[in-house]
Amino acid sequence: MDWPGEKLIIRLWETLSEKGIGSLLKPWQIKREGIAHLEVRRVELLALAQIEKDAEDIRTGQKRLEDFSPELKFAANALAPLQSKKRIEPTIDLPSVVEAAARQTIEDSVRRQVNVAHAIAHAEDALRDDALEPPNKKIDDDWLYRWRDYAGDVSAEAMQHLWGKILAGELKAPGSFSLRSLDFLRNLSQDEAKAIERLSQFAVEDVVWRGDRLLLDAGGLEFATLLAMQELGVVSGVEALGLERT
Repeated sequence: MDWPGEKLIIRLWETLSEKGIGSLLKPWQIKREGIAHLEVRRVELLALAQIEKDAEDIRTGQKRLEDFSPELKFAANALAPLQSKKRIEPTIDLPSVVEAAARQTIEDSVRRQVNVAHAIAHAEDALRDDALEPPNKKIDDDWLYRWRDYAGDVSAEAMQHLWGKILAGELKAPGSFSLRSLDFLRNLSQDEAKAIERLSQFAVEDVVWRGDRLLLDAGGLEFATLLAMQELGVVSGVEALGLERT
């Protein structure tokens, strides 16, 4: 018998595999249920932790690129300046520049891949207990690539969790999140995201009732916070007085 979210997770990986996304978390060749599924997740998280450590070792110079790719070498002797008795002018050490640039490129690429992998893992968690049937419509290619690029930029776990939930929501109902929504979320800080989360608890039918100021203040929604939410475009009418709604 299938576990509740199996079909959605299979659809998730089919969608990602078609576009070559999430290469660090390719599904293992076992059925992901019960203890087996938990063991797979443990191995995946350990692998991601090791990848992050290797990337940090490269950045700090504790390891060299050659430790990971024997074919990636730099012919420093071939690029060395010719010996001459003339006055030596200041020069740029081209081999060092090339190696530093390559190291930075690899570090950035690994970091982005790890961030995307963490977001995908959160998407799996959001889908695991959802018995909804996968929709006939698939995620738009442009949307998926935009999601990958933006999710790769975030390293904070809370934001990775948010991007994972967005992917899960779009998978269940393609078109739920517009490209403009992704652009908005891309520029959202972790503190702003938490403020929006607090604000949403007080929203009833798209309205935040301000009759009890002490209640809002206790929830961390002081007037300044509401103004900041208005600047983001999340709410409007913060300065308005005398508005009524039946």
